[in-house]
Amino acid sequence: MSLDKVKEQIQNSQALIFDCDGTLLDTKAVYIRAWTAGFKASEQTFDVHWFEENAGLSEHELLAEFEKSHHVELDQEHVLKTMHTTFLEGIDEISEINVICDIVRASAGSKPMAVASGGSLEIVTACLKAKNLFKLFDIVISKDHVKHGKPEPDIFLEAANQLQIEPKHCLVFDDRPEGLESAHKAGIPAVDIKTFI
Repeated sequence: MSLDKVKEQIQNSQALIFDCDGTLLDTKAVYIRAWTAGFKASEQTFDVHWFEENAGLSEHELLAEFEKSHHVELDQEHVLKTMHTTFLEGIDEISEINVICDIVRASAGSKPMAVASGGSLEIVTACLKAKNLFKLFDIVISKDHVKHGKPEPDIFLEAANQLQIEPKHCLVFDDRPEGLESAHKAGIPAVDIKTFI
């Protein structure tokens, strides 16, 4: 998909909804270090390749999938606490995904916009504030606000609901299959950012 086609979709949409990690911001390296520390706290070795395949899952879904696929039981709260602390210590290392952040800045004030992320509200908010993006969005929705994370539709439906725009009139930007599936289940048109960045 060309950037011109994406701009046309934006023009025809009433609201924009953005994933955070991998869409607005490049957080991968910081997350890998943070998850490695978190899993070490539970005496487990973090598998980077496995993480790359499952990075679109929300935190608790990711931990549940790890337990299932590795036949182990984690102290999930301890893993998450250590992961969050380590991530926030490295937050200055995250960087913008420029073409998407350019879209956000160009659309700010002209269309309602939301962030809808499978990450924790604490981390997503801190990331957006670190890059001076937080104030550009009307709302920020995270896994903390809904029962089910991606690939279920809950996060995007909640974002559309809070923006007070029908899902079919919104446009989602995401970089992961789980996020694109979530948007599809929610009845929201979606842009796979990997097709044009």
